[in-house]
Amino acid sequence: MVDLLQLNSSDHQFISTSPTPCWIPLHAPITRKHQLLYSFSNESQEKRISSFKNPLNEPIILGWPSTLRACPELEELVSVGRSLSLSCFSELELKKHSLWLKRVSTLSKQVQELSDIHPQSCAGVDGPACAVIIVDPESNTALAESTTPTITSDISWLDHAALLAVSAVAKLKQNTGNQYSDSYLCTGFDAYFSLEPCLMCGMALLHNRIRRVFCCQKLAGDGAFSNASRLHVQEQLNHRFRVFSPP
Repeated sequence: MVDLLQLNSSDHQFISTSPTPCWIPLHAPITRKHQLLYSFSNESQEKRISSFKNPLNEPIILGWPSTLRACPELEELVSVGRSLSLSCFSELELKKHSLWLKRVSTLSKQVQELSDIHPQSCAGVDGPACAVIIVDPESNTALAESTTPTITSDISWLDHAALLAVSAVAKLKQNTGNQYSDSYLCTGFDAYFSLEPCLMCGMALLHNRIRRVFCCQKLAGDGAFSNASRLHVQEQLNHRFRVFSPP
């Protein structure tokens, strides 16, 4: 093989006639820790040799060069993980988020007391009342508050709380002239939900470029974010955003 490559004798030391096991990543790294696992780093080499082996029971000793397009916010979230003692938010930010989550939970409970039947609930006909608040984080002001409608003759099955809230933001945009005209309806805004939205509502948030979503409660089985669909991080879609919900 060396002869076929027509290399000088001084280059022979860089050529091996036997294969050397190495990592071949399926995806580009998204965090520095991820990149280190792929790399040729001497610091992690000893750990890889002792921890990973290929089907031939040979140690994997080489990595794969990769380029990291780091996202500072994602790096911070990964570093915090599920730790109860760490937070990716400041004390002031935590206070603001807590107040909005309490507010949206109160709205949901108020509607729930008015009726036990909520056909437009994200959890289905037998689900609880839902509420959503869309907030401009720059001014910490609510742009829209919507809840699951109570039963009347003029409601639509599409009147989910999230869709009503987005519609309210659209009306606000019309009334305020050019204040938000250079962006999508929800660009830079946060949404607070009493219950994780369904797939339809999640798509409405995605299409309107929501910035972040905070949920008081997960929607088991049918949620747009916490279940298999994981709508907010789909690489095939043209917008991704952060979602925060209980574990």
